[in-house]
Amino acid sequence: MPNYLFTKAKTEEPKKHGDKMQKMLDSGRLNFIVKDVENDDLLESPNGRLPAFDALYAVDGTQFYIMPVKAFKQIHKALKPNGKLHFTVFRKREACPSLYIAQQTAEKFIAEEDKKPHDDALTCGPGPFSQVWPDVLSDQLTIAGFTDITFARFDSPMIIGRDIEEALLFTTSMGPAGEAIRLVEEKSGDAAKEKREQIMAELRKTYANHVEHRLNIHGEMVKGVYLPSSTWTVSATKPADAPVAAVLLSTDTTVCAFWSFSISKSSLGAVVPMPTFPDSVITIA
Repeated sequence: MPNYLFTKAKTEEPKKHGDKMQKMLDSGRLNFIVKDVENDDLLESPNGRLPAFDALYAVDGTQFYIMPVKAFKQIHKALKPNGKLHFTVFRKREACPSLYIAQQTAEKFIAEEDKKPHDDALTCGPGPFSQVWPDVLSDQLTIAGFTDITFARFDSPMIIGRDIEEALLFTTSMGPAGEAIRLVEEKSGDAAKEKREQIMAELRKTYANHVEHRLNIHGEMVKGVYLPSSTWTVSATKPADAPVAAVLLSTDTTVCAFWSFSISKSSLGAVVPMPTFPDSVITIA
């Protein structure tokens, strides 16, 4: 069963992401393709046009799309009729201390007069909490042509780093937390470095209370910084009578695709149960 990993991380090499992925590459079970899901034809490849997919997966990636409807339309085009889209997105920030704690900590250091009018907005565009509302996300998927849209809630501790420093890098480099830290530095002038260190020191103390060993899906004990997280597992279907673009349709084996907005060492280990085919799940270890 061929698997395809789409990513925008053009500078990353798949071999850097663990033995399991490398073994899949070596065996021919995984093909690594650089694509921009919003703008590129997912079925075009260096070796010719790919068969349309039975299923496409994303783990916490769609929330970073700049134009989600456009991206979902591209995904819709790449699926066979009756093809399935499965993906996860974070729920509201209050349900995800794994990411929200960093933002809350940074915001303590922003003076009231320096706060912007929409600093407390639930989302400010692409970011970890941009698709927390099922009704909005359902509308986006419907506009893109999907039907049978369902949401299943899943709550679980999330590993945000294999150690405290990796957790700091992960949680302060993206989304609202990163923006809050940049604002602190911008308004602190000569004291910017000191303020940043104060934020990091407080986060280190917080994360130190959440270092533990947990069993992963492979039965291995993994040490890391674990904090509560809550996600939606979203499923949608391309209708059987949907128009088919000029694509190849595989007639023998199921073609699955697993794509990611990006891959980074700091995001390793987050495990979310999803509807999957047996060989289509890639755990980067």
